[in-house]
Amino acid sequence: MTPDDSRSAPPHPPALLRRIVRACLPYEDREPLLGELDALHEQRARAHGAAPAAAWYARQAVGFVARVGVVRLVESAAGLRSLSSDARVALRSFRQRPVFAVTFAITLAVGTGVLATVYAAARWVLLRPVPGVTAPDRLATIRLGFDLAPPHVSFTISHPDLLDLRERLPLNGALAASTPIEVDLRPDGALPWRAVGAMVTSNYFSVLGTRMAAGRPFLPEEETAAVGEPVVILSHALARRVVPGGAVVGSRIRVNGAAVRVVGVTPPGFRGATLPGRDELWLPAAALGIIDPSADPRASALRGEGIWRLVIGRLPPSVAAEAVSSAAGATVAAVRAGHRVHSFMARDHRLQVFPGVGLDPSVRASVRRTLAQLGVVAAILLCLAIANLANLAIIESARRGTTTAVRVALGATRARIARGVFVEAALIAAAGSALALWLAWLWTRWFQGTQLSEHGGELGGMHVDGRVALLTVAAGFTAAAIASLRPAMSVRLHSLDRLLRRRTAEDRPAQNVRSVLVAVQIALSLVLLIAAGLLGRTVGNLRGIDVGFRPDGLLTFSLDPHLHGHESGELDRLVRGLEMRFGEESGIERAGFISPSPLRSSYVTASLYGSDDPEAPPLIGAGFYVTPGFLAALGARTIAGERDWRGDSGTVVLTRGTLAKLLPGVTPQGAVGREVPTRRNRQGLVRIAAIIEDVQLSDITREPPPTIFRPLAERFPGLSLTGFVAASHLSTAATTVRNVVTRHAPELPLFDVRTARAAVDLQFADRHAMARVASTLGIIGLLLALVGLYGVLAAMVAARRRETGIRSALGATPADLLVRTLRYGLGPLAAGVPVGLAGAVLLSRLLAPQLFGLEALDGAAYGAAIGVLVVCTVTTALVPAWRVARRSPAEVLRDE
Repeated sequence: MTPDDSRSAPPHPPALLRRIVRACLPYEDREPLLGELDALHEQRARAHGAAPAAAWYARQAVGFVARVGVVRLVESAAGLRSLSSDARVALRSFRQRPVFAVTFAITLAVGTGVLATVYAAARWVLLRPVPGVTAPDRLATIRLGFDLAPPHVSFTISHPDLLDLRERLPLNGALAASTPIEVDLRPDGALPWRAVGAMVTSNYFSVLGTRMAAGRPFLPEEETAAVGEPVVILSHALARRVVPGGAVVGSRIRVNGAAVRVVGVTPPGFRGATLPGRDELWLPAAALGIIDPSADPRASALRGEGIWRLVIGRLPPSVAAEAVSSAAGATVAAVRAGHRVHSFMARDHRLQVFPGVGLDPSVRASVRRTLAQLGVVAAILLCLAIANLANLAIIESARRGTTTAVRVALGATRARIARGVFVEAALIAAAGSALALWLAWLWTRWFQGTQLSEHGGELGGMHVDGRVALLTVAAGFTAAAIASLRPAMSVRLHSLDRLLRRRTAEDRPAQNVRSVLVAVQIALSLVLLIAAGLLGRTVGNLRGIDVGFRPDGLLTFSLDPHLHGHESGELDRLVRGLEMRFGEESGIERAGFISPSPLRSSYVTASLYGSDDPEAPPLIGAGFYVTPGFLAALGARTIAGERDWRGDSGTVVLTRGTLAKLLPGVTPQGAVGREVPTRRNRQGLVRIAAIIEDVQLSDITREPPPTIFRPLAERFPGLSLTGFVAASHLSTAATTVRNVVTRHAPELPLFDVRTARAAVDLQFADRHAMARVASTLGIIGLLLALVGLYGVLAAMVAARRRETGIRSALGATPADLLVRTLRYGLGPLAAGVPVGLAGAVLLSRLLAPQLFGLEALDGAAYGAAIGVLVVCTVTTALVPAWRVARRSPAEVLRDE
């Protein structure tokens, strides 16, 4: 070796192979072994060269990996065998004490199942992606709102204004619009039915990124101009219903009596850009004359004619929703400055931009509020369930004190015993999670007909999907682990002493923990009971509102004669013919029609003047157009005037409250026959034909507006018609009504067939849903608290058998023993009620906007909840106390 070679740097092994070997070696031997391998590699490199040395090092690395892998597999197998042994021990324990396992699993299932149901509802109406829409997070929803209007009220914009928005908003023209519609659909040779859809712009599907399953989307020339034959796009489900098994594209169906050609079919699941989706068909604005025969044929070209309800834009990658909102405000200001007539309406109207699509922005706030309240209640119940689980686990751990001590004496470590506790909890959690998924499935079916808001948030179609199942399993295992912490941490290595002394009772700290947990359960159950009482009383108050008629005996239904050309004289003949035929049917007592549809917070604004003073303001009220038989069918009580009002042209019927505001001091008898103007300077005189008692046909939760009834023949064109039928048997009345309408007007499908009571209850659907949930959870929470209390008392009685026997032998009477045991049971009640009251006050403030007719601190609801809790708690505590009092001292000491 030359001097130069001796002075050269020693060769290093390959860096990657060295890292692999380093990772495989044990920590304590890592550095010495690595140093030895480096030295051997250096020797081989100097003797044989770098390449053979690297190959040798590679063989050594492979050998290390193989040997370490085998060792770790053996260790893992040993660990798995150990876990398998723990699982077998747990299953054997379940067979010996099945009551504990079943109670634990059911409690866990109830707590997590409720949470899963609330999450399923939230996911269905808020969180799930819109089917058939590409990249929904890059979409924005725009609507025209009014700051002083209710959240569900929005306004339409004109097509010229939409074109301005396309040009000026930073969306590169990717702006589409839609308007909800309802049409009468009739395939050839079939009876008509009501279909829900939307009128859309030609780029609606391209903006949403929705590809047709068959056919094509609308063409640009079909957007507003009536070019050629009218066209329609159907949903996948409707296409299969209209043309089962045949070629849908190119076929023709009748929409509102007009023939239209099907040019496309959307992909399965796509039901529009809103959730929950209901759209079944889509028509372009060129079909506006078919959608609404009373609409102006030039509506799509007029700036002052609003036709679009909702606007959807796709955001470019570099544009945020806030930038679109700023540009929308500037566009509105520019359009208002440049045009005297526009559809952006008054100065206080503004374009509102909401990120994403899905639930209609008009009901997002109310639905989120309801879901948040449901989530709070579900979280309270889950906490109550965890407290109950912890109590059950502690009691079971105390019962197994002897077994645990034996395992310690045989050499089991604290970690091994704690692992056994968690394995047992995991097995029960698996069973409880499966049961929770089943309960969640049942509850989702129970809530199928529920709405979270009067204006939307339907839960129809809600189901348990993969994400809900994942949350349920995660919540179940987490709750079981939390409940098992105390038993796992309470293992002491000196438990052998307890075995030798044969002590089965727990120490004082453990008893205190269990009592605290029961107090927590009682407090949480009191919160749920008070919430149930408040919401239950709210629903009772709402159902008890005097609406001026008996909704329980009425059936309502709707139809749209104007869609088929029935206006003026034809409409009058149609409704009179239907009223006459209804009167001929057995079981139907009275029938009548009204427009627009009542009990939906909608009406036509009507004005009357009660003074000749030209400066006097008019009385503005809710206007309805009715047939002669409507007031009789409604059951409204006539105070003065024509009891059988004929509804002749030029007459009106007023309610008592309306008369008091229109003509203060005038009696109902004095008002009948009097003429009042509908416009200033005594123009458009109408005669008061009758005065009836006040009726609630709009929002029943607010003071009724002045209500004015006019003959149906004077109604505005384009309004739907609602029939009211008073029947002795509502169960068969719906079939009778359908048969009569089908015979007399086969082209008119019925829709919204329901009782008047259901229509009234829909106005407080969110409160009704909350009351149902709170009542159910209140009962479940109370049962869980009572189970926890009974378990604690039973364990305490078992642990103090010897003490009880000695006290009894020394002269304690059964009454003394009964009182002493009850005192232990009522202690958690005394501690839990004040805490529960404090929590209930906080929850009541959260529920305050939902309450009606009572204060958040309602004494009746609070008193009833406390009374139910006290009675149930005392009754539960009496069971183990009575067992103690009945046993003789000899029996107790003989057991010892």
